[in-house]
Amino acid sequence: ETLRAVVAVDTSGSTTNDLPRFFTELNSLLNSFGDYELTVIQCDCEIQAVSKYDAFNPITSPEWKTYGHGGTDFRPPFEYVEAHSELEPSCLIYITDGCGPAPERPPRFPVQWLLTSDGERPAPWGWNLRLK
Repeated sequence: ETLRAVVAVDTSGSTTNDLPRFFTELNSLLNSFGDYELTVIQCDCEIQAVSKYDAFNPITSPEWKTYGHGGTDFRPPFEYVEAHSELEPSCLIYITDGCGPAPERPPRFPVQWLLTSDGERPAPWGWNLRLK
């Protein structure tokens, strides 16, 4: 089965110490699927980087260069997906500490908030999972 997803990574200043764990989780996710189409969005208060990967363009290094480290706003990745209808994600996974404003209404696709152990739920919608 093909995983077709968007992963948004919170690269704000409050997650600086968590970023290695965030990208370890992302690498683990990719290694779980043989076939995938993944859009990775790095965002602090605005989108800092967008990368696309699939089985023909895999992530070749476990090392990630991070962009951002400013304030936090969860809305830009959702706006990006809405503006790029060709993405058609089966889900959006947001890896974060949960500190920041989120869209008021849920999007048309499922959302999984992957939170730090002490992270706050950023929205009353979506599923929450905590990193251990």
